[in-house]
Amino acid sequence: MAKETKFLNGFRVFSPRESAPDFVKGEILINSMELIGAIQALGQDVIRLDIKESLAGNLYASINEYQKPAPAEDAFSSVESESITGIEEMF
Repeated sequence: MAKETKFLNGFRVFSPRESAPDFVKGEILINSMELIGAIQALGQDVIRLDIKESLAGNLYASINEYQKPAPAEDAFSSVESESITGIEEMF
């Protein structure tokens, strides 16, 4: 199932003007009132945005919600600790 793309209100990305120099990769428009409201609504200290290109070639920014997965418990370590406990009980 694909995740829904979430946008940050008040933050817009546009392709550069045709007359822009090669080193300009895009333009960002910020509506400060909308952006402040959107940031407060998210309730996060840090918000990551991905700048993407649509199939039509237009640039846009979406909220990156990736979170590192929690480390899985190592199966060997749990077996090892159980074995040690069993051995200690024998003595």
